[in-house]
This record gives sequence, C-alpha cells and structure tokens, in this order.
Amino acid sequence: MKQLKEFFDEYTIKARIFPALTVISPLIIIIGINLKSLNISVNALIIISLITFLSIISRNLGKNKENKIIRELGAFQTTILLRYSDSTIDSYTKTRYHKYLNRMLPELDLPELPEIEDDNKHKSDDKYNSAVRWLRNNRRDKKKYPLVIKDLITYGYARNLFGLKNISIIMYFSLIVISMIYFYTDNKLSSNINELEIRVILTELVLLISLITMIFGINKQIVISQGYAYARSILETCDE
Repeated sequence: MKQLKEFFDEYTIKARIFPALTVISPLIIIIGINLKSLNISVNALIIISLITFLSIISRNLGKNKENKIIRELGAFQTTILLRYSDSTIDSYTKTRYHKYLNRMLPELDLPELPEIEDDNKHKSDDKYNSAVRWLRNNRRDKKKYPLVIKDLITYGYARNLFGLKNISIIMYFSLIVISMIYFYTDNKLSSNINELEIRVILTELVLLISLITMIFGINKQIVISQGYAYARSILETCDE
C-alpha cells in the first residue's frame, strides 16, 4: 500500500500538476516582467487557483482525448503491440510475451500462434486487454520497474497537456488582446513610456511564443508516440 501511495503521489504531481504548471508558466513569466505594475499577492492567488483548477480537470480532458485516439487506432497501443497482425514487435518476441502472460494468467489462454489469433480477433483483443490490465497493476514498483513508471508518467503528462490544449490557446489569445488594451490604455502603469513599451513587447512575445508552441508543438501524434513508448516498456517486462 505504501508503494502504491508513493506511485500515485508521484504520478499525480508529474502527470497532472506539471501539465497545469506548463500551461500557467507564461503567466508566471509575465508577472515577473511586470513586477512593478502588478499586485503580486493577487496574481499569486490567481496563479495558484488556476494551477489547482487545471490540474483537477486535466485528467478528465486528457482521458477524453485518449478515448478519441483509441477509437481512431482501434485499440490501446499495448493491445495493438500484442497482436500478431501488428509488425512493430517481431512475432518470436511476441510469442514469448504471450507465453509469459499465459503462465501468469493461465485462464486467459492467449494465442501463441498467428493463425489462432486470426480465428477470433475480437476475443483475442479482450484477452490482451485483460492481460495488460494485470500487467499495469503489477508493474507499479518504481524501484523494480523505473523505466515503466517513467514512460507512464511521460505519457500521462503528454496526454493531460494535450487535453489542456484548447483551454490554453483560448487563454493565451485572450491575454494577448487584454494585455494590449490594458497596457496601452492605462498610462499610470509607468511614468517612462519606453519602459512601458518594453514590458508590452516582452509580454506579447511570451504569449505569442506560448500560443504558437501550444498550437503546433502539442498534438495528437506526441500522445500516440508516448503511448507506444509506454506500451513497449511495460511489455518488455515479460522478458524478465
């Protein structure tokens, strides 16, 4: 139970809170740029509230994105890699995985030959899903399976950040517009117009870079790629 609690604590921080922190980081930079003109305590409270809120909703949004990806792929990546019809892993290695899982879960009787799988692909997928569920439940020891935990956390981070993509785009775009109006209409922000212009430029630059990064840098393919990385690492434990 202690190991399970430690695992979920680490996973929660890195796969849920870190995506929220990533989305909010431009706002933290902006506060640093405008320290003289902003109420630090108020903005700190806003930042903490946003991180808390986004970390709570990131998992649900990420799971929604994950479900859409799974429907497009036709199955979880772990299930796909266990199929003989998929050539990502060679058939000999795949057979070793199936035999190991059959030893651990004899009631599943996973197919150990391609032709057996071809007889009933839907039934085979159900068996693969059940076997992978058992693997996930038995590979949570981060000392014994550090690579599995690392890849799982990386996948969770990528998935949840992708889930926050639309919210972050709307937020960055809105802040770009608001900051332009705010800085250019409130002359009380600075007695030195050159200083004001520099802060405006830096603020807009941070938000623009963040917006472009989120639009083009965070995408479905990253989540799929990290999903396959996790799938391979957890299946490779069958060779121990």
